[in-house]
Amino acid sequence: MGSLMDKMMGTCKDVTHWHENYKNLSFKEKASFHFHLFMCKACKVYVEQKELIRTQARKLFQQKKSQPKDLEALEKKIIDKNSSR
Repeated sequence: MGSLMDKMMGTCKDVTHWHENYKNLSFKEKASFHFHLFMCKACKVYVEQKELIRTQARKLFQQKKSQPKDLEALEKKIIDKNSSR
């Protein structure tokens, strides 16, 4: 039964990949992504925190009237640094 659930909602690792590539997901992948977030509190918190970091980083750079060349790389660096603690 566990593998059937994995197929329906994906794994936590799948969610991190799907979140990064959300615009390019198929309908089935988007449905699995949202179903997983509904069932998995840890992934829901992960996605919320990632969106908060993205929003705050954009606000910070807009206030300074400068945009980094690669905001995604900056976000990844911040998340990697904080997740290794």
